[in-house]
Amino acid sequence: MKLLIRVEAGISSTPNGDEQVFAKNADGLQSDEIFAEYIDKGYPELYAANIKGGVLTLRYEEQTEQLWSNVEYEVGDRLSPTQEAALIEYTIQQLVDGIGDNLSQEYDDRTGVFIRFASSIRNPQLRYESI
Repeated sequence: MKLLIRVEAGISSTPNGDEQVFAKNADGLQSDEIFAEYIDKGYPELYAANIKGGVLTLRYEEQTEQLWSNVEYEVGDRLSPTQEAALIEYTIQQLVDGIGDNLSQEYDDRTGVFIRFASSIRNPQLRYESI
């Protein structure tokens, strides 16, 4: 089953100041790093859950004019509430100071636009989907 964690993202530095245009342009941007590859024994509740995947894709929602970071994992079964909380915390840490930061730097180097994930701490969303 798929487990999607969705958190807010944004654009913090643009060449001409039009953040909405650059947020739209970032739609579909994807990291080549996999979140689950960095889950180790420092996260025993996650390590034992055998979580796979964890692909970061940016999505822009036209209706709300909001840029979202979507991280999609694969899990065998629903996680416990403790595991869900730990995975949200781990995902946010990776967004702010890991995989998300790497993607921001690469995108900034190519375009002069910096994607910020610091607002990701607010209102994370978690959703299960059958494969």
